[in-house]
Amino acid sequence: MPQRACFLLLAVLAAGAAGIHLTGPSVGPALPPHAIDGNGVMGMPLERYLWLQGIYPVTGVCAGGQCIDWEEAAYRSLWEIPVLMLPGQGIDAFGRRIDAGYVAVATAPRPELSILDVAPTVCGALGLPGRFDGKPVCRVNASQVVVIYVDGLGWYRYEKERPAMKNLSSLGPAAACCVYPSISNVNGAAMLTGDCPERSGVDRWENRTILVDDAIDLALRHGVSAAWIDGPRPPVSLRGGIVRVADTNGDGNFDDEIADRAIAEHQNGVRLLYVHLAETDRTLHESGLYSAQSRAAAVRADARIGRLLGRLRPGTLALVVADHGGHAIAGGRGDHGSLLPEDMLVPFAARVVTMNSCEMYLN
Repeated sequence: MPQRACFLLLAVLAAGAAGIHLTGPSVGPALPPHAIDGNGVMGMPLERYLWLQGIYPVTGVCAGGQCIDWEEAAYRSLWEIPVLMLPGQGIDAFGRRIDAGYVAVATAPRPELSILDVAPTVCGALGLPGRFDGKPVCRVNASQVVVIYVDGLGWYRYEKERPAMKNLSSLGPAAACCVYPSISNVNGAAMLTGDCPERSGVDRWENRTILVDDAIDLALRHGVSAAWIDGPRPPVSLRGGIVRVADTNGDGNFDDEIADRAIAEHQNGVRLLYVHLAETDRTLHESGLYSAQSRAAAVRADARIGRLLGRLRPGTLALVVADHGGHAIAGGRGDHGSLLPEDMLVPFAARVVTMNSCEMYLN
């Protein structure tokens, strides 16, 4: 971490400013289920502990007189940031042992809205019962509900592309927080269940099977037609309701076909649709968040959002939400999964379609 940034963080700590948290992480003598091997050392990811303690989004960590810029740590990492809590006390950061009884964590402001609010909003609008960790963002009765899920379009990325994303911008989205780890399968499950990862069972990279009721389950069980529209590899496994489309034009991208199928299902009266647009995530990984390819993908996603919104029937509740954001990694590419605000904050809009416009519920 640059010395100037280290001094800056220490000065903020000394001032006792808001957004600084002191915690005494300890995993006890035995390692927990989420232990990983980082640089040959077994420990619990510090980010997992901070998530469970409600300390996020993270911008920096100080322990034992040493500071870590979290964005720089993420830039040098792949998948999880290898800053681990060791059995008993102490931290291993990138293979370096830090003995510290307390850790100071700097955090960015966290929005009140959450991706966990999607499922309770959906189910409330359709009159479906359920218990959720999230809360409804609006209380309306809707004839149909469409959730447009734009993969990898974080809040920071949206803010950068706001002038070009005219359809999404016209809805006045608000910032919301996703869940950890900030990856597609975990947050896809969160927006379906309204439950934290620890409850849903989808709480890490290799998990995809949801262990609790999800919105599509509830809908089908109560005689409400529902479907998840996707390409060949959806981020979650469901008991039923997944519709996989083919790449009919052979361009290697399924999003146009997904949008077309979603419009057809909606016009045929399907009452609940989750529509997964994935191109924005693919370009994030391949060329970084702000490359020409990624910026073009964001504009194309916005055009698909506009096409979908333009075909919705009056009385439909439309939600537009992303699952996670992303950050730069070495080599000019992008990744996500951390507690960085760039990964954790996403746009979220909720509207009811009327005869002439969309009635706004978030701004």
